[in-house]
Amino acid sequence: LILMTPLTMFDSLYRSGLAGLIPSFLSFVLAAIFMYKIGELLWGRFAGFAAFALFVSNPNILYAQATPLSEIFYTASILSTIYFVLRWTRGHSEKFLFLSALSLFGATLSRYDGWFIAILAIISLIIYSLYTFRDWHRMEGVVILFAMVALLGPVLWMFWNYAIFENPIYFAVGEYSAKIQQADLLKNGLLPSYHDLSSTIMLIYYSAKHGGGEMLLLVGTIGFILGIWSAFREKKIEYIFLSLFFGQILYYVINLYFGNGVIFVPELFPYHFHNIRYAITFMPFFIFGAIYLVSRFKIFVPVLLTLIILEYGALASTGNIVTLNESLHGFAGRDAHKSRIVAGEWIANHYDDGYLLADTFNNDSVIFYSNIHLRNWITDGTPELFWKSIKHPSDNVKWVLMREGDKIWNELEGSTELKNYRLVYDGDDILVYKRI
Repeated sequence: LILMTPLTMFDSLYRSGLAGLIPSFLSFVLAAIFMYKIGELLWGRFAGFAAFALFVSNPNILYAQATPLSEIFYTASILSTIYFVLRWTRGHSEKFLFLSALSLFGATLSRYDGWFIAILAIISLIIYSLYTFRDWHRMEGVVILFAMVALLGPVLWMFWNYAIFENPIYFAVGEYSAKIQQADLLKNGLLPSYHDLSSTIMLIYYSAKHGGGEMLLLVGTIGFILGIWSAFREKKIEYIFLSLFFGQILYYVINLYFGNGVIFVPELFPYHFHNIRYAITFMPFFIFGAIYLVSRFKIFVPVLLTLIILEYGALASTGNIVTLNESLHGFAGRDAHKSRIVAGEWIANHYDDGYLLADTFNNDSVIFYSNIHLRNWITDGTPELFWKSIKHPSDNVKWVLMREGDKIWNELEGSTELKNYRLVYDGDDILVYKRI
C-alpha cells in the first residue's frame, strides 16, 4: 500500500490499475532475481537458471504479478530474506544480516504471514548461531540485531492501530478483522477446515496443485525432504533457513485449522474459488525442492523440468489459471460484485453534484465504478463525519447508497430521516436515494 499510494495521485494510473500493477511487477522481477541467486548460491549456476525459469513461467505467478495483490511483493521479500541470511552464513558479515532483517521487515508490513516467518527466522538464527559459534553472548548479539529490524513492522502496525482505534490489536479483533469474518463463515457452516486436520491438509494440497501443477508438487516435495535429510546427515546447518519456505505452508495449516483463515477450492465443499492465490507463496518451496532433486540426480534434469513446464502450459491452454478464475468467478470475484458494478456504473451516468454516503467495506466496487473522485464520498474512512451523516443525512449528503445488511441499511432503511429523499435506483441488493 505504501508503494502504491504515491502512484494513485495520478488518476489515470489509479483508474487503469497501473498504480497497483507497477509495484507488483517490479516485485516479480526482484523475486525472479532472488530465485536465481538462491539456486546459484546453493547448487550452482544451472540450478539458478532452472529456479528462475520455473518461477517466471508459472502461469499463476504471471497473472498475479499483473495485479495489485500483495503476494508477489511478499514472496520477493521472503526470497531476499533467505538469500541474504544464506550470504551471511558464508562469512558472517553483519551487512548481509541487516539486509536479511530489512527484507523481513518488508514482509511483515505486507502480510501477516511474515510475522510467523519472522518468529521462525529468529528461532532458526538462534539454532544456527549456537551450533556455529558455540558462544551464548555472540548469539545474543546476532539475534538482537536481526530481531530489532525484522520485528519493527509488527511494532509499527500495532502502534498505528492504537493511534487510530485506541487498540493495538484492533486488526485482530476489530469489526473488519479475519476473526470476525471467519466467525460469520463458521456460523453459516462454510469453514470445513475448522478443527479438521484432514480437511486442512486437503485444502493445502489442492491449492498447491492448482498453483503449480501435480508434477511440481510431487517432485518438489520429494526433493525438499531429501534435501533436509541430506543437510542433516552432512551437517549443513545453514540449510535450516530453507525451512522458512516450509514455514509458509505451515502457517496456512495452522490458520485454516484454527479458523483464522479461509481457502475454498472447487474440489471441496463449498466448491468455490476463494484465496487459492495464497498458494503462490508456496511455490518457492516446491521449486527449490525440485531444483535440489535435479541437481543431485542430473540424469533426470531434462525429463523432470520438461514435464513441469509442459504442465504449466497445459494449465494455461486449458483455462485452468486458478488465480485468474478466482478473480472472475470466485467467492469474492467479479461475478460476486456484479450488482455493485452495475450500481456504480448507474451512478456514473446519473451523478450531477453533491456528497455521496456509502459504507466502503461493503460497496468499494460501487465507489470505484462510479468514477467519482473519492473526495466526494463520505465513508467509514472518516468515522465521525460518517456516523453524523447517517444520523442526519440531509445535513451533509445529496446521495445515500445502501446495500442490504451494511451499516447505512441497518440504520436508515425505513427511517424518517429519508423523508427528504426519493428512491432513484433499486438494484438487486442496492438502493440509491437522492435528496429532493
